[in-house]
Amino acid sequence: MSVKLRGKKWQAYITTKDGERFRKSFSTVEEATLWEAQVRHADKVGLPIPMQVTPEQSCNMTLGESLDNANEMYWRGGKSESAYAYLINTTRKVLGAKTNIEDITTNRIDDWIVKLKQNGIAASTINKYLNVVSVSLRLAYDQDRLSKMPKIRRQKPAEGKLRYFSSEEEQLILLTLKSWGKDYLHDAAIVACDTGMRASELLKFDTTLHTIGNRWGVYIPDRKNGKPLLLPITNRVHEILQTRQFDKHPSKDSTCRRVWARLRNQLHLDDCTWHTWRHTCASRLVQGGMDIYKVKEWLGHSDIKMTMRYAHLAPTNIVNGCDILEGVA
Repeated sequence: MSVKLRGKKWQAYITTKDGERFRKSFSTVEEATLWEAQVRHADKVGLPIPMQVTPEQSCNMTLGESLDNANEMYWRGGKSESAYAYLINTTRKVLGAKTNIEDITTNRIDDWIVKLKQNGIAASTINKYLNVVSVSLRLAYDQDRLSKMPKIRRQKPAEGKLRYFSSEEEQLILLTLKSWGKDYLHDAAIVACDTGMRASELLKFDTTLHTIGNRWGVYIPDRKNGKPLLLPITNRVHEILQTRQFDKHPSKDSTCRRVWARLRNQLHLDDCTWHTWRHTCASRLVQGGMDIYKVKEWLGHSDIKMTMRYAHLAPTNIVNGCDILEGVA
């Protein structure tokens, strides 16, 4: 039964066959049960849903208030606070901070998705916006401030070819940066390529060197998955860390961004970003035969699905399984 006592009110919860959700509060359980039966009948025979929330019953919560509410509940003070702040502010501007959350309908969200796609925004980025809206509205719904949740259609990311730098491209990039006298980006690129660090991790890791077996390593205390890691480093990274401190974000610092944009244009690397260095590191680890679960640990992925994007690069083909079985027989 989808009728429950919440405080001093009886609430009826209904999910239609199309996935739409409705909720309404009543003074008595009999009223709530009657409305539930009416809604189920209307849904079954294709009639309009009866007795939806009237303007007087609406709490008049705005989208801006809903976003602030979710931000305080989930995101403020977290590792991704600045990223969520950007998503929240953009959502405010596009959908309207003063818009009543009852007016954030499925159609309105669908229209927004279409506009984002028309502007060339990637599916993964669209989903970040949708997540902010979904979490904010869900919180309002759970707090009895929204009568029903709109349907939010998350987008499927394109399954295009994973881009990583070849050895030739890497050398050309490094030589170009060196010839321009851009030593900071030159060194940052080597560290990113040989460690797979995210751009944000480049500013956070402890440059103090630690021994790991017969190699040196560095400690990354604050990774995206919440798990710190003592990461082994190559000889050329070890050499760089003798003298270099990283204090400028390669993707956000204005000077770094201009240099990188100029380099991409000159070398015709339009399909590459700074994050391509991380893909390059992961690809080389897999191609070199490292176990996919160890690659997951190296990269700091919280979900193996993220790492499995590189699995097709592994040198051992599934057909080799026959060789193993033949050896047993």
